[in-house]
Amino acid sequence: MSSSQQSNSYTVLINDVVSDLMLVFIVIVLAIQSAKSLIIANGWFRNWKYSKIIYGNIHSDIAKIATEHTIKYIGADNTFYKNNSVYTPLTRNGTLKIDITQARIMAFRLLSEHTHKFPHPVVYGKNTPSSSNYYIKTMEASHQYTSLQLMSMLLYLKYASIINEVDIINFIITPKMGNTLLGKNFSELCNATFIASKPENDSSRVKDNNNSFIIGSNFEGYSSLKARLQDGNQLHGAIIDCNCSGGSTLIETANMFNNFISKNGLEDKIKRITDVYVIFRADINISPDEIEAKFSSNNLRIHRLFDLDESLKGNLHELTITSDEREKDKKIEFMLEYAKNNKLLR
Repeated sequence: MSSSQQSNSYTVLINDVVSDLMLVFIVIVLAIQSAKSLIIANGWFRNWKYSKIIYGNIHSDIAKIATEHTIKYIGADNTFYKNNSVYTPLTRNGTLKIDITQARIMAFRLLSEHTHKFPHPVVYGKNTPSSSNYYIKTMEASHQYTSLQLMSMLLYLKYASIINEVDIINFIITPKMGNTLLGKNFSELCNATFIASKPENDSSRVKDNNNSFIIGSNFEGYSSLKARLQDGNQLHGAIIDCNCSGGSTLIETANMFNNFISKNGLEDKIKRITDVYVIFRADINISPDEIEAKFSSNNLRIHRLFDLDESLKGNLHELTITSDEREKDKKIEFMLEYAKNNKLLR
């Protein structure tokens, strides 16, 4: 073999080795990225002291995504985004700090468009009846695409603001008599499985000794969640609705699902639900501290932007008849201050 042929053989051999090494390197990188994505999706090792290596700035990213989508859906421009940041992505002592004042402002504006005043008090609320001269039609708002998106983003901002304190959501349950449109839309934001829960006294509830059949019928969407249990990862869920008064239906929904988990020995696969998210609470007959104590006694936490008393509901209605934007801004500023002084901001 000539020296030139021998040199060419070495070159081919080296090229083959380099190509093989590069291929192995690419496979390893892809495997690591896939494993990392799987860990993040399921919330593994969040409490590990080196979790920053895996999760990086995911908490800030969630807040940023929530903000960008919210600004987009209300049709604001970049000037609004720069001057009225809904989030402040600062991490102090490992805790994400988010300023959601602008989220509350957007919520006030949205709710004002759907606040109806009656000439006399009306009663609403299933288990905890509440009397008021005002009714906020959030279900009606959910049938408007832009309003539905904004409501979902407002909930998402609340979730992002406390994400260091709660589990990453893998599935969402909304009472079937609640705002299932919002629950479904919010689940898509979180890339989570959506489940609609039938209440205990629903005439369509199935009663049988076959647990899988009952759950599949009474927790609509559970079959999709069940398929994810095969991965061997513990899944975390939350209860979602647009608002509540006394919160009994939301507590009942959480307890029903948690009882199912216990009775079927699924604690290692599905974590008991501990968190409930709503945009606001409308019943001031029960104080904010009392409602939180009520949820706490059921091993639950309720998260929302604010509570509304009769005065704030009246202010929301007044916004609808105020055409001057500067006057609206002043009214909203007053409402925020009033809510703060009366401990209605949550």
